[in-house]
Amino acid sequence: MEAHRGNHSAVVHAEVGGTPRSLPPAVTVCLVRTAREALTNAAKHAPHAAITVRLDYHVDTVNLVVRNESVPEPAEGDRSARPVGYGLTGMRERLALVGGQLTAAEKWGGWQVVAEVPA
Repeated sequence: MEAHRGNHSAVVHAEVGGTPRSLPPAVTVCLVRTAREALTNAAKHAPHAAITVRLDYHVDTVNLVVRNESVPEPAEGDRSARPVGYGLTGMRERLALVGGQLTAAEKWGGWQVVAEVPA
């Protein structure tokens, strides 16, 4: 996250809920890559917006939530301001490999990505 802060001039807050524990290596790699892709998407679609990354440990699952604050909408007809890619598709496919799932949607004027994996 420090690299993201430096490279994108964005404020990134990290939070942890629950009792942290070791996770299977495949789950750890999946969560790290999902967080990295969600941060990259935030930098593309909401440059300089504040971002919160939260990892919540539950009894049977671990949730990763990456949320960026709202940014002004691009001018009408200016679609170049909103690049299109395959980041969400890749995150969904990667999470499915470890039995997880992804939801992504606008929330409170910003954007939120939630990954849930069994742990």
